[in-house]
Amino acid sequence: MIDRFHPTSAEFKERVFNGGNIKGVIEKLDYIQGLGVNGIMLTPFYQTNGYHGYHITDYDKVDSHFGTWSDVNLLVQEVHKRNMIIVADFVPNHCHISNSLYADGKHKDWFLFDIEGKVKGFANLDFLPMFNTDNAEVQQFFIDRGLKLCEVGFDAIRLDHATGPTYNFWKTFNAALKKQYPNVQIIGEVWGKLDFKPRNPFRYFLNKLRYSAQEARQMEYIGILDGVFDFRYQELICNAVKTNRGLEGNTKLKRSITKHFANYPSVFQL
Repeated sequence: MIDRFHPTSAEFKERVFNGGNIKGVIEKLDYIQGLGVNGIMLTPFYQTNGYHGYHITDYDKVDSHFGTWSDVNLLVQEVHKRNMIIVADFVPNHCHISNSLYADGKHKDWFLFDIEGKVKGFANLDFLPMFNTDNAEVQQFFIDRGLKLCEVGFDAIRLDHATGPTYNFWKTFNAALKKQYPNVQIIGEVWGKLDFKPRNPFRYFLNKLRYSAQEARQMEYIGILDGVFDFRYQELICNAVKTNRGLEGNTKLKRSITKHFANYPSVFQL
């Protein structure tokens, strides 16, 4: 989390920003690598209304709290110098209400509205209008920004709230980026039931009978994305801890994990 990791700029300690920035991350790369880490993932660095970066107000500018595009480029270069990888965090599901795409009133068909004309807000938050990701202009807008991340040199892109945008959007987005950057990894955050719709309802129903609901949700993205963050694996670990079975020497847990990984093709990254 850029704002919380190694704060270096006291002048920005307002509106809950804590002074962390991209230069601070660069300063600590040797320390990070010394921990045995072989890659880092950043929170979003675009202009934002919140210290965490997920309430984006401009998809073309780096937030002044965090730095500049030159800082982003330098960070990627320094990470690669150390033979590490770097992952960008991408938020195409929603933006902040002050983003000009919404605020200017000229892109109404870029967003989702209910039958009464009220904008659909992410997690029912009115200040986070959700994009209509089946709109071709919206798709191209985010493809262009995704390509910019690839051009900068990010090795992978983490897709925030991947259950929000449609499967068609992700197929189009993935194909467009892979056409120019075949090695970039497109990894989705598929977690929980918020905004989730099965790609194949019958298959999803059967998978829910055979596996957990989280497992079934993750499996719907096979063939759509390169992989997902493995929250089912997290569930297995947490359940073992909560039931006091422990981790080391837990043969039941080992069987569950082995079975879990076997549910996915080898090319799908967990």
